Amino acid sequence: MSYPVWHPFTNMGEFLEDPLILTKGKGIYLYDKQGNCYLDVNACLWSLSLGYGREDIIEAMMNQAREIACLPLFSRAHQTAVDYADKLLDYLNGDFSKIFYTSGGAEAIETALKISRAYHCLTGNPQKVQVGHFSNSYHGVSLGALSIMGIPSIRKNVGPIPPDSFEIPMSYEINQDNWIEYLDKIEHTILAQNVENVAAIVIEPVIAAGGIIPIPPQLIEKLKKFCLTHNILLILDEIVTGYGRTGDLFAYQGMGIVPDLITVAKAITSGYAPLGGVLVTAKIADPFMTKDVTLNHGFTHGGHPIACAAASKTLDILHSEGILNHVKDNADYFYQQMQTLDDEFEIVEQVKGRGYMYGVKLVDEHDAANLAPFARKHGLLFRRPAENNVIPVVPPLVSTRQDIDDMATRLRTILKEYLLAM
Repeated sequence: MSYPVWHPFTNMGEFLEDPLILTKGKGIYLYDKQGNCYLDVNACLWSLSLGYGREDIIEAMMNQAREIACLPLFSRAHQTAVDYADKLLDYLNGDFSKIFYTSGGAEAIETALKISRAYHCLTGNPQKVQVGHFSNSYHGVSLGALSIMGIPSIRKNVGPIPPDSFEIPMSYEINQDNWIEYLDKIEHTILAQNVENVAAIVIEPVIAAGGIIPIPPQLIEKLKKFCLTHNILLILDEIVTGYGRTGDLFAYQGMGIVPDLITVAKAITSGYAPLGGVLVTAKIADPFMTKDVTLNHGFTHGGHPIACAAASKTLDILHSEGILNHVKDNADYFYQQMQTLDDEFEIVEQVKGRGYMYGVKLVDEHDAANLAPFARKHGLLFRRPAENNVIPVVPPLVSTRQDIDDMATRLRTILKEYLLAM
C-alpha cells in the first residue's frame, strides 16, 4: 500500500524518501517511531506555547467532551464559549467588545476581511472594499486570504486571485532607525489607491512566514493614526504573535494603540485543538448588534466547545504560571544567544526577532532548507519560512535559559557540519 497522506507545504517526493513520523511529545520534545528525540524549535508550527503533554489542558478538554462535545454557534451558544470570551475580553481591559469564533487562522482572516467590508456598507461607505497588505506578509492560503498574500511563490499556479487588494512595500531591512522612510512609502502607496475605496489595512506585528521581520511599534502607531484619519480599519494579524509570543498577551499592548480588529488562532489553545477568532472593538461590533442586521457568515466548528475549553485553560496557565513575565525576562538572553551565531559564522547575515520569536538569516548563497538533514541528525526540528532564507527559532514559551542554550549549541553544531559538507 502506498503512503496515504498528502502533506501541506511539502515536497512529497523528498518526504517519501525518509518520512518523519512522530509518535509522542513531552514538554518541548518530540519522539519518532524509532524513539529518536527532537527539540521542537518550531513549537508545532508556532502554536504550542505550553509544551506537549499538559495534563491540565487535556483534562479540561475531556471534561468538556463529557458535557457538550459539539455545538455550532448558529443562533445558540454553549457556556464555555461565552465564559472564555468574557475572560479574554476582561484581560484586555475593554479594548475589544466581541470575539467572532472561527476554526483557525485563515478563517479568522477571511472573517476579518468580510467584517471590514460589511462594516463600511452598514455605515454608509459601500465603495470601501479594497484591502492593503504588505510584501513578505502571510495571512493564510484560502483563496480570499491569498488576495492579501505577500509571498509571491505561494500565489503561483492557482489562477486568478480575487481582486480589490493591493500590496504595500515592506523589506527585511526595516528597523528602529529607518522606519520613518518606510512610513512615507506606506502612506504614499495607500493614498495612490484613492483612500475613499480602501476598507482596511492588514499587518503582522512581526512578519512571520515572510522571514521573522519585527515591525517597529512606532510605525504601527503612526499607521493607526493615518487609518483613523481616512476612515480605514486597521486589522492586526496576531495569529502568530498572540498569546504571549512577544511577552505581552498580544503584541498590540506594547504599541500604545488598539487596532479595530485582531485575528487570533494557533496558540489560543496552545495547539491542543483547532480554534481561531476575530476580536473587534465596540465601534466595529455595534452596527451589527441590531434586529435588522445579520452577518451571514460562520463555520461549523468555529468556537467548538472542546477547543474553547482548551483555550480557557491555556489562558489560565499563561497567567497563573507567569508565562508572559517568563518570556519578557528571557527575551534579551534569547536574542544574545542567537546573536552569537551571527558573531561566529560568516554565513549568518543577521538575527532578528522579538520575545520568543527569532530568525537566523543566512547569506543569499546558502539555503536554510539545506540545513534540515543536519538538524534532524542532531535532534532539532524547524521549518524554514517561505522567504528570506531564515532559520526560525520559535520554541514553546515554557523553554528555559538552559533550553535556549541547548538550541544555540545544536544550531552551532548544525552550521559547522553543513559548512564541512559543502
